[in-house]
Amino acid sequence: MTDSSAPTPSSPLRAVAAAGRRRLLPALLLTAAMALVFALHFDRAHFYAPIEWYTGKNMGIVENLSPSHAFKMFTHLTFGPDGEPSYAMYSRFPIGGFALIKVVVLPFGGNPAAKIFAARMLMLAFLAASAFLAYYAIVRITSGRWIALAAVLAAFSSYYVLRYSNVVSNEMMMDLFAVMLAFHGMVVFDQEGRFRQLLAKTCIALLIGWKVYALLLPFIALGLGRALTNAVRARDESHGRVQTLIPTLTRSLHLRLGAAALLFGAALLTFNFANEYNAYGGETSLAELPSVKSALFKLMLKPAPDVQPAYDFAAFTQRQLGRVGASFPYTLAQWQGAFNQGAVPVALGAVALGICLLALPFVGRRRIPLAALAVSGLCWGMLGGQLTFIPFHEYYAIIYIGVQLTLFTLLLLWASRFRILRLVPVAAAAVALPIFALSAWQIIATSPDSKREADSHARIAADFEVIRDIAKGKNVFVNQDRRSLAAFYGDSSSLNVLLLGSRIQRVDFGRAIGHDFVLTPHRDARFPLLTPKNATTFLYGPVDPTDLSRARFDSIASAASGEPAARSVYNIFIEDGELVYLKEPCGDADIGGWFHVDFFPMRSDDLPAHAQRRDYDRLPFQFPTHGALFDGKCAASVPLPDYPVARFRAEQWKMAEQRWIAKFPNTPAYRAIQEDAALREPDARAAFNLHLDADGRALTYTREPCAAPDVERPFFLHIEPERAGDLPRERREWGFDALDFDFRLRGAVFDGKCAAKIPLPSYPIAGIRTGQWVRGAGEIWEATIPFERPSPIQPSR
Repeated sequence: MTDSSAPTPSSPLRAVAAAGRRRLLPALLLTAAMALVFALHFDRAHFYAPIEWYTGKNMGIVENLSPSHAFKMFTHLTFGPDGEPSYAMYSRFPIGGFALIKVVVLPFGGNPAAKIFAARMLMLAFLAASAFLAYYAIVRITSGRWIALAAVLAAFSSYYVLRYSNVVSNEMMMDLFAVMLAFHGMVVFDQEGRFRQLLAKTCIALLIGWKVYALLLPFIALGLGRALTNAVRARDESHGRVQTLIPTLTRSLHLRLGAAALLFGAALLTFNFANEYNAYGGETSLAELPSVKSALFKLMLKPAPDVQPAYDFAAFTQRQLGRVGASFPYTLAQWQGAFNQGAVPVALGAVALGICLLALPFVGRRRIPLAALAVSGLCWGMLGGQLTFIPFHEYYAIIYIGVQLTLFTLLLLWASRFRILRLVPVAAAAVALPIFALSAWQIIATSPDSKREADSHARIAADFEVIRDIAKGKNVFVNQDRRSLAAFYGDSSSLNVLLLGSRIQRVDFGRAIGHDFVLTPHRDARFPLLTPKNATTFLYGPVDPTDLSRARFDSIASAASGEPAARSVYNIFIEDGELVYLKEPCGDADIGGWFHVDFFPMRSDDLPAHAQRRDYDRLPFQFPTHGALFDGKCAASVPLPDYPVARFRAEQWKMAEQRWIAKFPNTPAYRAIQEDAALREPDARAAFNLHLDADGRALTYTREPCAAPDVERPFFLHIEPERAGDLPRERREWGFDALDFDFRLRGAVFDGKCAAKIPLPSYPIAGIRTGQWVRGAGEIWEATIPFERPSPIQPSR
């Protein structure tokens, strides 16, 4: 009999299994983090709708990519007055990424929602693959799985990575995957000399996107520099330096890698150039092809016609460092969209990049792939033409993930060398995991912009579902007000997916040719409207599109009357709950780019949740969706919000350049305030008449006659509470609350009168003291109002 209580020797297999589980745990945690991103995206309505500009454009290219068009990459076909089609080519990128998306969406036939779903899932798969490639590359460099996990989670918490994680584009997650694939190949080559693997990974990466060149350039340069340095040190005294260096160069695998990458990229571009040349009927010179002009512009060899080159190295460096700083984990930085402004992101970016470059010499041979990764963002900034103009594509900042990966890797590698700090990588991973989860939650699931976009996209997708059922197999004319692309929700090429099964026509000039239906983003019941229940997009039966445009223009223009509220490039009117824009003469250049209207409310509490972080609400729009260009004149109307608005700021932007700006008060609202106050006795009289609202929640200032000099001096408004504890902590020693204001920002001067309305605090008020003052000279006038809260209304018996 055996003694069951006797200890049994531990099995070597059990020890190996336990060690394997410990090594597998970081990879499992990274898998869980990537699964969270999938889960957060899965339930979003905009996950299915191909409406945002990037997804719409790229899905249009994918939909058109087919043997019947000789695999041309174009966004849409335009039909001229003679009925001849012409391609809107967009073949400046490698075909591999688009072909892969095409393969993924092919099984879903005529189901647009399923196609978008499949394409977005592919983008998320590229995100996950990028994270794992970075993880295993850093494991090879550091031999530390917890270091790799912490560095990858921290770097991938960037706003730019998570914000664009499901956007269908070869420039975002696919490009990130391409860079990480090449980086992994570089690490393996640097450690094991596996050149063929590196070459294969580089070619696969180049099939997807050009950002790989930004990684190859420093890697090849550093590799050649190391080889030449070693050759010089080891040269024989009897040989000259040149005789030693030439064989070193000819044998260099780094140089061969560069040559192979250039040849492969040239072959891909040749395919694109040939397709473009064929698409234009062989009548366009090589130098005038869109892809050639784009390449020359990106390489700073030839400026674009609408961009004035300005080789400002200081501004370029500041923008790039700002992007590096804004790429830190989102939940820590919260600098959404601040990649090219503000001193803090620039300083943080400079420190991060400086630490990377200073620390690299101390990590031995491992420094070359890491160094290439760290500076790849700056290299892309140079290659991408960003030195010549201020870019408006914030997704460019995705490539600065290389700085974050390098920085966190180096810091954790340094900490792990000290016995007392050996647990720092594990602790860092434990902190990075919730940071990543919180960043993903904030950016994907709870972002106010995401919620607002999701609601809008859901309505648009529902509208097109109705339209598609009616127009399937028919000719649909898209009423785009001449050549305005982006007339439909970010990009007109979205229609290639939204209207599967229909032949879409766009006519630059003249009338539609043999169309069955007309599609427009405007409702007009005077014409044969086939989709009366739609909310955003409308289909009409047999109608002349010119009549629709004329009616749309007349309807908007007729709403404007009297003097405009603002005069700029456009005359802007405030009419019946809308801002109306009018311009004559007007052409295509006047309606391009983005228009913004900023609404400054009477009460900041009225702002919707998505605008609470600032003191105004913003409505961005593109002219064709809100207006009409007809007969050399243009008109657009924008609805005002349902809360009281005090002031407006209107702008037009094109290519990240502000074309014009107009700031003006909501004069009709202030006129109504003044007229209402004139019907009541003021609660106090001084230089201004002061009126309390019936509920005691606002104080109105009026004056007649009044001119601009009367309101130039600052106003003070001191509120004495009934309970001192209601005051903000920093004001309690004063005994009153200060709501001082500038009348010019909170009121308006009009018709020789002036009025302003200031909201009061919600706590019980004992008294009010207000007036105007001059710095250094004291008060011009003052008035006091003993405050009596109105008695509650007694219920009737």
